[in-house]
Amino acid sequence: MVVAWIYAVNPYKIYLQKIDPSGNKLWGATAISYGSLTEGYNNPIVVPSDNGSVIVSHKVTTGNFPAQTVKLAAQKFNSAGAPQWGTGGVWVQNLGKVMAFTAQFAASDGANGVVIAWHDDRNSINLQSSWVQRVKSDGTLAFPANGAECATTGSIHKWNPRAGKLTDSEEVMVFWRFTNSDQNQDGLAVQKFNASGVRQFTDDGIILRPLSGSANIVGYDLATLSNSSYIVYNVGNISGLDNAIQGLMINSSGSNVWGSTVALSSLVSNKGRLQIISDISGAGLAFWTDERTGDGIYGQKINTNGTLGNPIVPVELNNFGASVDGNSVLIEWSTATETNNAGFSIERKSDNGNWIRVGEVSGAGTSTAVINYSFTDKNLGSGKYNYRLIQTDLDGTTKIYDLLYEVLIGIPEKFELNQNFPNPFNPSTVIRFALPVSGMVSLKVFNTMGEKVVTLVNSVKEAGSHSITFDASKLASGIYFYSLKTGDFSSVKKMSLIK
Repeated sequence: MVVAWIYAVNPYKIYLQKIDPSGNKLWGATAISYGSLTEGYNNPIVVPSDNGSVIVSHKVTTGNFPAQTVKLAAQKFNSAGAPQWGTGGVWVQNLGKVMAFTAQFAASDGANGVVIAWHDDRNSINLQSSWVQRVKSDGTLAFPANGAECATTGSIHKWNPRAGKLTDSEEVMVFWRFTNSDQNQDGLAVQKFNASGVRQFTDDGIILRPLSGSANIVGYDLATLSNSSYIVYNVGNISGLDNAIQGLMINSSGSNVWGSTVALSSLVSNKGRLQIISDISGAGLAFWTDERTGDGIYGQKINTNGTLGNPIVPVELNNFGASVDGNSVLIEWSTATETNNAGFSIERKSDNGNWIRVGEVSGAGTSTAVINYSFTDKNLGSGKYNYRLIQTDLDGTTKIYDLLYEVLIGIPEKFELNQNFPNPFNPSTVIRFALPVSGMVSLKVFNTMGEKVVTLVNSVKEAGSHSITFDASKLASGIYFYSLKTGDFSSVKKMSLIK
């Protein structure tokens, strides 16, 4: 992990440290210092990028309270902690007027870049407006300089936007709270931007909750999926107390998929710090502080159809992965349980093509044992491919599982260490990695104490995709880590041995 914090000298600086799975400091005993002699750097937010690098968004401040000039910038640090985008990084907003005591929002765009959102009063009209920018992994701006404005509606404040890129497109969705100029009424709105930052839901966005003085929005968050977004918010009484958690799903057309809001927690209590993420199945996981029985943390799972909790499903998928062997792709998956499972269809889609069915595999019917499946898609041409499984129940009900990454036939475009398969495993598993260039490769396995268990690879490997079988028959059950190092690239993943 990479951790960033501010060092409160004059001017403020950012410090960064990289920690390996055993807790060792990788960027020096005192960490890396990043700052300026004349400007204060603060509010660092870290997101992962390519080849072990990270992107840090932060504020840039000059002057003293209450007359600070506050701007926004971003810098990329490689796996060794060296800045990549020159002195000062990339300007996200260099006009000033960013609120000094409100942190910007930043999140990974899922493509090794970052989406950053904030509010400012750049026109000095005593009204805040919401803005968003996407910085790609090479430091270029996807949206206009100084950001794209979420809505141009006049005479209202637009506060604290939350943003995310849809995973199946280059579109970005943004969600914000708006108030009247006296800030005694509030509402919620959403906007979608295309790849170049042009507003898609009219210049005013779509109103999700109209301006009202009868309640108080005290927190909200957003999590994006392939073509829709979970939106959750914490609404209380006029004083902002006695809150309930509401949620809705907005698709890329601007419609609420569920037709109305869904109560993630209708029990009235004081709540705060609401956040939502999406899990591997696409369900939303929301968490918040809650004082219903004293100070506590509560959570709720909401599914893509608006139901709460764990739905009854015919198949519980454990793993789903793909690896390249020459011009063939090996698709592997496993199930933890099966109920009336007729089987699986394997579908493939090229970069600009449609989904086509390439294979069928029979299911096990009903089972409580772990079952491993595989299918090989052969004789493919060079290019990028997506895969998905369509599981069919005996009554004809189907469920789709998407592979969460593209498969490349040909020389890989980047270094990559894949999750081992199967995982958990007993007693052996396969570790796969990709090399865009030939070079010296080290692949080692460590226990939770940081002690090396075995060296699987320590030699020169050609550019391409590789797989190594790890036999753990002589090891005890537990958590292990495998580490790949080649050139400037390093990556570590976790695996579970269960005997």
